[in-house]
Amino acid sequence: MRLRAADDYLPRGKRLRPLICSLFCRLFALPSDAAVVVITATEIMHAASLAHDDIEDHDAVRWGRPTLQSAFGLEQAINVGDSFIGVVYQLRLTLGSRGVDPAVVTKVIEVFNSTHLRMCEGQHLDLRSRYSDDLTVAEYLDMVSRKGEAIR
Repeated sequence: MRLRAADDYLPRGKRLRPLICSLFCRLFALPSDAAVVVITATEIMHAASLAHDDIEDHDAVRWGRPTLQSAFGLEQAINVGDSFIGVVYQLRLTLGSRGVDPAVVTKVIEVFNSTHLRMCEGQHLDLRSRYSDDLTVAEYLDMVSRKGEAIR
């Protein structure tokens, strides 16, 4: 089996989350093994958000492949997305055992939680706007900025 080069399946824009996470980890002076946990947790949270977004949008295909619900059913797709979120929080709780100060662990979890909630708000605005034809440009930009919220 031939492995594909990263450029074959990872558009350059998709590298932004790990880059932002790396900068976030530097800001908090996290050791490299802790940074890997933060970056991994972020990617898993993104995967959870895509699973839920595909359900809410009734998408059958993402990136040319079947979505979770089209391959395994709605119930399993919801369960996978929810399980991913649980894994994310469990990963973050391991930061203390990787030499990260408990106050920093708390701050990292606080930032992730705030980001998660803003992402959910963005999804709510997206779902609500489907039934409204008076969405302003400012409202649209607010919605997409929340849905694509990066750790800040």
